[in-house]
Amino acid sequence: MKHLTKEQRYAISLYLKEKRSQKEIAEAIGVSKSTVCREIKRNSGKRGYSFSRAQEWADLRKERLRQSRKMNGEVRHRIEKLMREEDWSPEQIVGWCKAKGYRMVSKSSIYAYIRRDRECGGDLYTHCRFKLKHRKRAVGKYMPIRNRAGIEERPAEADGSASGTGRWTWWWTWWWEPAARAPWSRWWRGRHRTR
Repeated sequence: MKHLTKEQRYAISLYLKEKRSQKEIAEAIGVSKSTVCREIKRNSGKRGYSFSRAQEWADLRKERLRQSRKMNGEVRHRIEKLMREEDWSPEQIVGWCKAKGYRMVSKSSIYAYIRRDRECGGDLYTHCRFKLKHRKRAVGKYMPIRNRAGIEERPAEADGSASGTGRWTWWWTWWWEPAARAPWSRWWRGRHRTR
């Protein structure tokens, strides 16, 4: 992934002052229009886009995400130790590691690791609170509905075009059920009292 340079950010700020379009700016600095749009949206404040502020924020983001967030041996060992010995959930592991300043991946990566371990015959999933039973379907896979009937197989009554009492159900409900008539009755009585 290619990041914008200081020179490109400076050029964006100059072109914006000249009231050029994002498409023209993108062509001038040699990046896509979506990159320019995202840069302007991400780094604009109340006074518009500022080159110095944009570069400062980009450096802060780069510094914050500099640490490796990959699943390496150290991270795996910490996950397995905390799950097996402490019976912690992935959310607790991520929060604790963040508070202590340890390197850790996201909770979704931990759940993916637990699922892979389970598929390979591991028992790490038994230390989860729900033992991964709360998932009714496979994660990230398209699963069609079994024995699904198409819309062309729908009965004629469902269209509303078939003759019958279905269209008149609301009338009978209103006429025979006092609770359904109550708001109308109150309005009608109130209307006659004001005259």
